[in-house]
Amino acid sequence: MKRIPKAVFFIVAILILCFSFTSVFGLSYYIGDNKQTIVKGIGDVRWGTDIRGGVEATFRPVADSKDEDADKTSEDESTTTSKNTNWINIDDKQLEAAKSIIETRMVSQGITDYELYADNNMDRIIVRYPWKEDEASYDVNEALKEISSTAKLTFRPGNEHETTTVGSDGEPVYKTPTGDTKEELMDGSMVESAEARVNDKGENIVLLKLNSEGKKKFAEITKEYLGKVVSIWMDDIMLSAPTIQDEITGGEATISGSFTAESANALAKKIEAGALPCTLAVESSGSISASLGENSLTAMAYAGVIAFILIARFMIIMYRLPG
Repeated sequence: MKRIPKAVFFIVAILILCFSFTSVFGLSYYIGDNKQTIVKGIGDVRWGTDIRGGVEATFRPVADSKDEDADKTSEDESTTTSKNTNWINIDDKQLEAAKSIIETRMVSQGITDYELYADNNMDRIIVRYPWKEDEASYDVNEALKEISSTAKLTFRPGNEHETTTVGSDGEPVYKTPTGDTKEELMDGSMVESAEARVNDKGENIVLLKLNSEGKKKFAEITKEYLGKVVSIWMDDIMLSAPTIQDEITGGEATISGSFTAESANALAKKIEAGALPCTLAVESSGSISASLGENSLTAMAYAGVIAFILIARFMIIMYRLPG
């Protein structure tokens, strides 16, 4: 057998150690007090419902109120139940858009093991997801606050943000506007609709249609920020950061870029969700028992360590240092 140069051996060994360290502890850095996560470690993993149990909830749309209480975000908002008499019916497209609000929050929270689907016949959205990794109280209502607060779509100058994390889909998630981006230029109430389209060049785009108020406001924004970035946010999560190419006065705007049909459709749903004339309220909720339990996680960890020791001993005995 051809002997491997010592330099190659040590380089490979160092790489293995580095990858092992990264997989266990993750890779992140701080800019001031803001943590930027590049690769998640074991401590960042949110175990699934089979290990820790979780929450199950059914959401239904309710009409937005225009009275003084409309802008209140009560701490008990997520505990709305079937006692609420203001349920409304929405079409399938709006229900899918509402569903995307919850999905966006799932991804931003790094929740990978969840079930989410829409019941179009009953105008309901059903979701199941695990407890937080540091959950102590196991309070269902408290857990639902992660995903059930009122969605707010905003357009902001620039794309400055405090933190960058990795979502459950592996893509970066930019959170919490900062600097000049804290300013709100307009909100989702001025957006009439958003739809994925294909332009004359065969490119996937997102077409925005604005209402009369939005048409006037957007014309002012595109004139002031021509050649600059105006980002689109859902709550404190940045959805897109397009650069204004032209002054737009006709009430219709397109967002273009490296979109696939799927990504363009996903962005359109999220934008439209922030323009819905309704909010999501919890009709019913409850907890899910773990099917395996945390003891099984400990057992798997022990099994992994024992398996590693046995394989390592075999390799060292059979092949000595090369092993």
